[in-house]
Amino acid sequence: MIYPSEITISGSDIKSYPFYYTEWNVSAMVGDMIHDEPYAAAMVAKTIADNDSMVEGYSFFTFTAIFEEQSQKLGQFHGGYGLQTVDGVEKPVYRIFEILHKLGFKRLGVQGNGQGTAELLAVQNDVDLQLLAYNHNVPSEEIKTEKVQIGLESKKNFAGILERIDHDHANPMKKWIEMGKPDYLKQPEIDLLRENSKLQKEQILVENGQIILNLLPNSCIFITIPNYFS
Repeated sequence: MIYPSEITISGSDIKSYPFYYTEWNVSAMVGDMIHDEPYAAAMVAKTIADNDSMVEGYSFFTFTAIFEEQSQKLGQFHGGYGLQTVDGVEKPVYRIFEILHKLGFKRLGVQGNGQGTAELLAVQNDVDLQLLAYNHNVPSEEIKTEKVQIGLESKKNFAGILERIDHDHANPMKKWIEMGKPDYLKQPEIDLLRENSKLQKEQILVENGQIILNLLPNSCIFITIPNYFS
């Protein structure tokens, strides 16, 4: 938010103004392929979790990879800013926003050992428990698969639903590469990529309140435990 230079606002007054985090992305460069990879989903998960309650709202830049400030780039996946490709194929970063949209409004406390690059966001959504685990680090730093052990307060057995974003899940660029990286797609090919982009639900059993996850580098796992609080 920009104020005219002749206006002076004190520190106490500034608190009454809303603060918005706008026009942000995982990289400032068009052509940076991390825009199209699961890396972007993991970074968004960490960014949103770290900045929770600090701002009134976020505005991600941009919704689609149709972006011609520096001329429209060729190819379905070309490192564009968008949550979607030029043909509307949802990238991994789109799917993490889909997950975030499902979250409830009551964030729960999480205790951890503070080691490694994996973190956990826990939320109560009515009677359901929601857990979002993500493993992220910046490109120049070390990252590896992390074993995450989650101990719930309730030691009962629960049926849960698990959804993944990683190299093999909700990652349509992988399928596009297998197709030979075509610059132009026919509608059946677009449909195939959009199908590969979808989050897939897996049924899991939580025994004695214990969950063990293997989080791949720059990946996310979302778990819903229905009726946990009932």
